[in-house]
Amino acid sequence: GYALSVGAVNLLDSDAQLAQRLGADVVVEAPFSPIGPEARAQLAARLADAATVVVAEVAFGSGNVENLRALLARLAAPAPPRVWLLGGRELGDRDFTGGEAQALWARLLVAGAEAIAPAEALARLTKEAGEG
Repeated sequence: GYALSVGAVNLLDSDAQLAQRLGADVVVEAPFSPIGPEARAQLAARLADAATVVVAEVAFGSGNVENLRALLARLAAPAPPRVWLLGGRELGDRDFTGGEAQALWARLLVAGAEAIAPAEALARLTKEAGEG
């Protein structure tokens, strides 16, 4: 099996609520707030422990782009996790940061992240769980 952690996400958002219902370890930030120092530290700790990071097919704005920055920093550290970026190689209309999120997305791909379809990610994880 897998231990699921999610974040950082804003408290009261639907993604935070779903993660909590699934029993995930959730890094939360105050509603309508960018990721602050405490949540950033918690996020870094979760990324340090992760074997696989799956970045959901979500929109990125000033409130959550820090997740991409933190992930890029983690990929530059020793023993980086496997990273799957759902939704393709381009963010398109999911970038509400004036291009920063797309630039980070592209840097993640150069650093070793893999753009993957959601169904393929699920198939790989299911296969691995059956082998473990």
